[in-house]
Amino acid sequence: MIGDNGIEVIDNFLDISDFRKISSQILRYDFPWFFYSHINTPEETYSDYNFQYVCPLYWDLSSINGGIDFLRPIFKKLKVRSLIRVKCNSNIRTQELIQYNFHVDYHFPDSKSAILYLNTNDGYTLFETGTKVESVENRLVKFNTIIPHTGTTCTNEKRRVLININYF
Repeated sequence: MIGDNGIEVIDNFLDISDFRKISSQILRYDFPWFFYSHINTPEETYSDYNFQYVCPLYWDLSSINGGIDFLRPIFKKLKVRSLIRVKCNSNIRTQELIQYNFHVDYHFPDSKSAILYLNTNDGYTLFETGTKVESVENRLVKFNTIIPHTGTTCTNEKRRVLININYF
């Protein structure tokens, strides 16, 4: 479904076999998560929760942390011509849902962002336009990188996990 604002939501984005291969690799106990001391900027107003765990997989024109070959089914379906950044985000469960501040991924008008949710939980992605996309396993939301958006924690699972892909 593509909204008037250019935000496209696709349920069951990958076939279940490809999705399970990708999600099982990222959700395993020994996946290399790194602590990031802030989500958007160090000055965020929710300072007690202004952190997340991230695994950068593609950054500054190179693969890191074991490569990205296992994500090829996603890239193929998105028709990626060139990657900008690929990272996995893991946000912790909180007592109450914490919504972070709005941000844009990049300022390249012709680039796209895609978020693939790896687990179902009560967290979401909110766009400044008011569009809200719930975190549902194997759901993908695609939008222009210059559209302001934000994410949240979750309250009903141990963590909220997703893959964020920025590309041309």
